[in-house]
Amino acid sequence: MNKYEPYQVIDEETASIAFWAIEQEEKKLALYKKQYEETLNLEMEKYQEMLAEKKQAYEKVCEEPNRKIANWKQSLINFMEAQQATNSNYRLKTVNGKLVQTHPKKWHVDTKKVGKRLAQQPGNEAWFEPQAPKFKWGEYKKSLQVLDTGQVVDSNGEVVPDVTVDQVVEYHIRKA
Repeated sequence: MNKYEPYQVIDEETASIAFWAIEQEEKKLALYKKQYEETLNLEMEKYQEMLAEKKQAYEKVCEEPNRKIANWKQSLINFMEAQQATNSNYRLKTVNGKLVQTHPKKWHVDTKKVGKRLAQQPGNEAWFEPQAPKFKWGEYKKSLQVLDTGQVVDSNGEVVPDVTVDQVVEYHIRKA
């Protein structure tokens, strides 16, 4: 199968030739590897440029529909807010969809500080796990109320330090 005859080393002179031949073949391999890596780098650069062009083209064609969608959404929000100014229970719902108003809360809490403070007060055992005193924030959070100012009060009506809430209004379009 091999088209080359195996080289026979029979003395130091043929051994020297074998070393020289190995060196020559290793130089060829290094050259091939260098050419391969250069070709690969060039192809990768071309590919990256092509991807960048495709992304840019995609973003360009999406600009107009995104702008139109944003304008339509804002028009719906403006209409709903105008209707809610006279009727606070107004809900915008049509056969093609509805505009849903949500009030997500972003809690800012240092659970270690709150847990430490509650652990020092009697009657707060419900907010801790029985074996290892680990603060159960989720359970405690259920007993809290958020004021319009973003402050949080507990069931006793006292303001809870180390806990605040960002309140924002979001609108979501739901398909009918």
